[in-house]
Amino acid sequence: GFSFVRSTSALKYKQDIRDLESIDINKFRPVRYKSKCTNDDQTKDYIGFIADEVDEAGIKELVQYGENGEIEGFAYDRMTAVLVKAIQELKAEVDSLKQQLAAK
Repeated sequence: GFSFVRSTSALKYKQDIRDLESIDINKFRPVRYKSKCTNDDQTKDYIGFIADEVDEAGIKELVQYGENGEIEGFAYDRMTAVLVKAIQELKAEVDSLKQQLAAK
């Protein structure tokens, strides 16, 4: 069975905190798929990522593994931090380009 654990985002639950390094978001392949799971509507399209591909890309912090180490899922909630980092980098680049244009 599944057990649900609440997200512990408070500082008191964290140690060895470091800024997230750049992660190439092009390593993620958004896909549309049909589920094989009996609990899902198998006629409906779903949108997501393939955890196996994320594991192969070396971004193991976003992959959920079973007790035997087998790939089970993708940690969608943790993807938010990767996306915010990418947006911050894009914004810095856009701001820099705007400054260069304004200087001309």
